[in-house]
Amino acid sequence: MSQEEDKYIAQRIKGRRMVHNMTEEVFADRLGRAVDEVQQIESAEMIPDVPLLQDIAEVLGVEVDFFTDGFGPADARNEESEAELRDAYETLPEEERNEVFDVANKKAKDNKKKRH
Repeated sequence: MSQEEDKYIAQRIKGRRMVHNMTEEVFADRLGRAVDEVQQIESAEMIPDVPLLQDIAEVLGVEVDFFTDGFGPADARNEESEAELRDAYETLPEEERNEVFDVANKKAKDNKKKRH
């Protein structure tokens, strides 16, 4: 794995833990690991082996491939698209920005309901 991919996986792990409002201490306890190990994993200083990654996925309620999904060339395209979208949004008058924001929030909530 590349250093970039290691960092990406670390960010995905930390982000998913935070989505669950789980402290490092609780996460470490559920994994049966020390807090400093969790900190090393989340900072990409320590790369989890496959069995540990499976344990992490189980604790966080995701499949192992969640941690690598979206990594690669598509990331650059996504960043460019986000930048274009942000630029377009910022050119809109305030009232239209509010409309776009409301539509995006509604779509996000609808998608969240579909997944659960």
